[in-house]
Amino acid sequence: MIWTIRRINAVFNRFAAPSLYNMSMLNPLNLFPLKWASKLFGISQQFWDDIIVPLYASTFLTVDLDTVPSVILPLISDIVPLTQTPSMRSWATDSGAVFDRMLKGVIVHCDTPVNSVTHHSESHTWSVNETYREFDRVVFASNAQHVAHCNKDLPPSLGHFFNGIRYTQQDRSDFMIGVIHKDATIFPETKRAELLSKQANFIEATRLADGTVEHTNTFILSGWYPSVPSDSKATFPRLVTYNPQANLQPDPTKVVGKVENEWNHPVLSSTNLLRSYLLRLVQGRHGSYYCGSFAT
Repeated sequence: MIWTIRRINAVFNRFAAPSLYNMSMLNPLNLFPLKWASKLFGISQQFWDDIIVPLYASTFLTVDLDTVPSVILPLISDIVPLTQTPSMRSWATDSGAVFDRMLKGVIVHCDTPVNSVTHHSESHTWSVNETYREFDRVVFASNAQHVAHCNKDLPPSLGHFFNGIRYTQQDRSDFMIGVIHKDATIFPETKRAELLSKQANFIEATRLADGTVEHTNTFILSGWYPSVPSDSKATFPRLVTYNPQANLQPDPTKVVGKVENEWNHPVLSSTNLLRSYLLRLVQGRHGSYYCGSFAT
């Protein structure tokens, strides 16, 4: 299936390197869901539920993969191959050092919610919250909902455009809240040491009495976070578990917080794919740019 889709994509993208940004609008696989392709190639429902969905859920933080356009399967497979374990790349140092370099000489306003962004047609500049003025450019590093609500100068058509981008939480909330903890006993005892030392994720598919499948996704942060000494990773693991089932609930005494992913993950669908493609037509309009997850 991957081989076939890769060849079809090559026909429509003859002169472009494989990339989501070089997609051909004429490729029929833009509209052909991955679930349909799986059925066409004889993949069973059980294999879909127990193998494919867990494999890709860790990357996209959603288990609703039925609407994923099959055009992106080769790229997904290159990132998370089914037939081999991908090599895990990590920060050379902790991420704080990267942000320190990015923000050197930059004024950062913390605890200042952005409620309005206004474009001034005469001066061709922007103001934020009607207080911070004379900006030449505005970059919306946020979700589509925030863009639609705080940019008062969006024409109605663009307002509808951003409001129409759907997010995974609007359909399922499995991965909206992650539990931060250090309880490694949620892993099978026979696999625990290997998971903590070598793996980035552990996903368990649980088939319930009514036939539905629930997926529990645990990120093993300490496995690839360089500031955690190797000898302490097993003793003090850093884990984030999403949608824990009854048998995978971490010990409450070992829970240290939570991660909230509200409006962070767009639905992987043909309509959202089309919107991200069309976004290039409005990038830079009046000096405004959009780089949230919906843009890619």
